[in-house]
Amino acid sequence: MREVQDEGRIVILDRRLVSKAYGSTMLNALPPLRRQID
Repeated sequence: MREVQDEGRIVILDRRLVSKAYGSTMLNALPPLRRQID
């Protein structure tokens, strides 16, 4: 069973999300979260 304190990660390896205009639209469609772009 899942617990309230469970955590998960979304990892997107496609660099177009930060280099193309449509990338920010896709990222903004995600629920609020802490983002780390390397």
